[in-house]
Amino acid sequence: MNIDAPTPRLKARLRRYKLSPAQYRLLMEQHQNVCWICGDGDSCRLAIDHEHFGKQRVRGLLCKRCNMALGLLADDPVLVERARKYLLDPPAFRLLGT
Repeated sequence: MNIDAPTPRLKARLRRYKLSPAQYRLLMEQHQNVCWICGDGDSCRLAIDHEHFGKQRVRGLLCKRCNMALGLLADDPVLVERARKYLLDPPAFRLLGT
């Protein structure tokens, strides 16, 4: 995405999240143009992830899949941690001895 010649869509996104082009460029550079969570960048346009409650501050740049995953978990760190633990140690593996 060319921040020096932003598309109308990018301009609207920057306005919506109150980001200057310089701030967006800083995020892109910090994230090395890839999703902060999964590292994907080649096959996607990064979403501007933001808080959904309170000040709605920008948190970073995520691919669509990771951004949606956080939303499906209600942006709740407790649920995200429980999901992480579930994936690392699935209860059925212990119960079924698999």
